[in-house]
Amino acid sequence: MPPQQYNAARIFPSSSPISPFILFEQWYKAAKQSDHEPESFTLATVNQNNEPNARTVLLKKFDHQSITFFTNYTSQKSQELAHNPRCAVNFHWKNAERAVRMKGIATKCSKIENEQYFHSRPRESQIGAWASRQSTVINEDTLDIRMKHLHTKYGTDLPIPCPDFWGGWKIIPR
Repeated sequence: MPPQQYNAARIFPSSSPISPFILFEQWYKAAKQSDHEPESFTLATVNQNNEPNARTVLLKKFDHQSITFFTNYTSQKSQELAHNPRCAVNFHWKNAERAVRMKGIATKCSKIENEQYFHSRPRESQIGAWASRQSTVINEDTLDIRMKHLHTKYGTDLPIPCPDFWGGWKIIPR
């Protein structure tokens, strides 16, 4: 049996009262039921030489205006978004037989948003954000030393502050 063919105009006609974000929410919920890691998406950026780069990141939240992911602000993707905030996004939900593409403008999340999300993460992930620097080469021994130092510094009950070099990017589709 051939795969079902979808006509985008029929699914989402221009006269439809449903917003693209409501449709995205419905499709995302369906993908959560059938796909492994439905929150993963490809983020495409360009560097200062206008060369494209793409990588997989994880959707952490969305509303009816934007999608958000979190990362190290010193990473290559963050440097490229700081230089040129235009980006493209692709979700592929194979089992749900759907894909979503977006183009938009990325802006940094507020310090409050960063802190709220950072403190919602598991403690080990908070320490990991301090210990590793994305887009830099590091050996396992150095990472282990940093992790041990941070475990000693914060123990099991001291709050771990959100690093200034870590936070979210909110992508506002156009």
